[in-house]
Amino acid sequence: MRGIFYTVVLYIIIEICLYVVSCQVIFAQCEIGAFFGVSPPNSKEINEFEEMIGKDIASVMWFEGMNPIWQPYFPSSFLEENVRYHDGYNTHTSLHITLEPWVNLGDIVQGIYDNYFRDYAKGAKLWTDEIRFRFGHEMIHDNDPSTPGWYPWQDQPLLYTRAFQHIHDIFYEVGADNVKFVWAPNWTPSDLDILKEYYPGKDYVEWIGFSGYNWGNPWRSFDEIFSEIYLNIIQNSDFFGEKPIMLSEFASAEGELKDEWIKETFEKIEKEYPQIKAFYWFNINKERDWRINSSAEALSAFRTAMSSPYFISHPTAGEPQPISEIKVKINIPNISMLQVNITKIENGDWQPSSNIDFDTLTYDPQLHIFRANSYYALDVGIICNEPDWTITHTVTAFSNGRDTLDENVNVMFMKQNQAGGEEIAKYKFANSNVSFNKVLFRNGEWLRIYYGIATGSLGDAPGAKPITLEKSSGNYSGSVILSLITR
Repeated sequence: MRGIFYTVVLYIIIEICLYVVSCQVIFAQCEIGAFFGVSPPNSKEINEFEEMIGKDIASVMWFEGMNPIWQPYFPSSFLEENVRYHDGYNTHTSLHITLEPWVNLGDIVQGIYDNYFRDYAKGAKLWTDEIRFRFGHEMIHDNDPSTPGWYPWQDQPLLYTRAFQHIHDIFYEVGADNVKFVWAPNWTPSDLDILKEYYPGKDYVEWIGFSGYNWGNPWRSFDEIFSEIYLNIIQNSDFFGEKPIMLSEFASAEGELKDEWIKETFEKIEKEYPQIKAFYWFNINKERDWRINSSAEALSAFRTAMSSPYFISHPTAGEPQPISEIKVKINIPNISMLQVNITKIENGDWQPSSNIDFDTLTYDPQLHIFRANSYYALDVGIICNEPDWTITHTVTAFSNGRDTLDENVNVMFMKQNQAGGEEIAKYKFANSNVSFNKVLFRNGEWLRIYYGIATGSLGDAPGAKPITLEKSSGNYSGSVILSLITR
């Protein structure tokens, strides 16, 4: 009788960004960002702003409006020239795109615009660098749908959250993992129960943003504007998740105290608001003169504030930057005889997971290597243990076209039961093309596979090496295939 061949393909996508601007390592940092009044910005506005503040920015923001007639495309060619290479080299400047849905939210939920969002996601995916996607910002006016707000998508919590989730699902299906979704209410109302109504869920949000301004009448301090909503978010991380926070729009009106407001604001951000990881100054003369150069005193205060190493820029040509992100995601098809479960282990805590995601690596400035804060266990169980069977673990190279990570990932195979485990073998990723058969396992035992980033310790697999700054920047990808053969 011919054997029956079952295959489960586990697509593991690893993205690593090693775009580092300085050998100095500062982990509590906040990115410099701005909106210049043009959408999207061009290199002239960016360079003029950088020259004014005496420092490069890290990210740029702009607005795009979609309506039933016009849906903007992702302008990759324009952005390549005007943002990515605005200083004459690849700056890896991140994008912050604010999409204003001047359409019926119900139509988005019903899929009327699915083709548009799918095409936009494909264009964004090819950008590869980080894109922060802020959909339907300031979605709360007064939480009363009978009173008009300044945007038509306001005060519709059910439709808003469903539309947000629907768009996020499309980007996920396309594989646009470089797109980070931003949920960004206005600074008021900051009532916790109201905020929860409009939150799409922590699985759908990568950044939380706030919009808030000192309009000057009355004059409001940074604390008066942002402290309440900030505390509501970070003190309720069980609901919102532990997300980085951005000031997605903020500025101060001109006035005798604007320079003092700027000075105190950035001191506050640095010393008392550690979860704010990026800000976007609304640098235009609109309802008020929000610009940093509305007066010589304001500009001087802003330049002084930005001189702190806490506020960071885009990478500088030729200099390494200790920022690395590894993301590993596994999609598991349903196979009747093979059961696969994933567990994340962090600080001794075991939590079930739907995928493998190492999050952001931590740079060790003493050893000059990148460390992961977690590792993963993948349990493989055979539903029926009667026929003879063999499981084969096969890998392809993790590569960005120049370098590979084949030497940098540990793969350990265990024979596991309810009482404990016994190591079968440990390999660096490149050497982990191995097979295991039924003879090795008794009833009640299963195969467990651990995946982790090499640390340079004696516990690493033979030949495995930690990730260092010598790796070239780019997106690394590869795959793991688990094959089950029964006879």
